[in-house]
Amino acid sequence: MSGFAAGPGTAKIPSFADYTKERSSDSSRAFTYFMLGASGAVLTTAAQSSVHGFLTNMAASADVLAMATAEVDLSTIPVGKTVTIKWRGKPVFVKHRTQEEIDDAAGVNLKSLPDPQDDASRAKMPEWLVV
Repeated sequence: MSGFAAGPGTAKIPSFADYTKERSSDSSRAFTYFMLGASGAVLTTAAQSSVHGFLTNMAASADVLAMATAEVDLSTIPVGKTVTIKWRGKPVFVKHRTQEEIDDAAGVNLKSLPDPQDDASRAKMPEWLVV
């Protein structure tokens, strides 16, 4: 049996009052704020996790970091000698310069150099040259 009557002007609109729950506007607002906060927390956690995973993937691995540092005992290099070490797969030359070599490097005409820079700015300690 239908809840609608037949004919013009006799339509009845069904009432769902028996099936709905009475809500106050405060409880509805509290639920909305709670869901908004919980969704924001979940979204923030997901974003942080994905960014952390991306940055961890982009970071240097342990073998690359191990190659990034090189230590040389300068006390074992005599005056006038050069030591060659490997750093990141490339040679690095450490020279313990004599006073004559320091004076010779300081007396070079800078205009004759392809990359003009005085020796004092290239070698922080004049007796050691690292290239």
